[in-house]
Amino acid sequence: MQPLTFGGDYRYFGIATYLTLPTGDYSSTEPSLGTNRWSMAIQPAFLFNVAPNWSVDLVGDVTIYGDNDDGLGGATVEKDPSFTALGWVNYHASEKTTVSIGATTSWGGAETVGGIQGVDVKSTTVRAAWSQLLTPTSQFMMEVGHDVEAENTFERDTTVTLRLAKFF
Repeated sequence: MQPLTFGGDYRYFGIATYLTLPTGDYSSTEPSLGTNRWSMAIQPAFLFNVAPNWSVDLVGDVTIYGDNDDGLGGATVEKDPSFTALGWVNYHASEKTTVSIGATTSWGGAETVGGIQGVDVKSTTVRAAWSQLLTPTSQFMMEVGHDVEAENTFERDTTVTLRLAKFF
């Protein structure tokens, strides 16, 4: 596979998989980062250019979850699959600078606790991002987002993500 190049003609399709194991501390009665269950995500992606300096990223995600057999009071916590679809339109201002706008929508993931069915979560977020290569192997990215829809979850007025990445 050729690396993405500024102003080049490309079409890429890829699939990534992520397996998350139930590691870390878990408590059914106190806040904790652990979920006491495994999960597996499958993410297909299609990236392509549409004009000189313009490209599109289309990405999907389906995550399936194992059961947590140690919920509050010993209840089993089951979780339905969750889904995400996202799209970006990217303007490559130079070989080092990219400006992007896009949207993400997520749905699903209803939990059943001790046989009592919960509800699906749904959210849609619009986003804008700027990324800058600082060196050939490091990148700074800033993303700002706003939820335009949120059902059965917290609605976020504004999100800001800052990332410094080092590529090996």
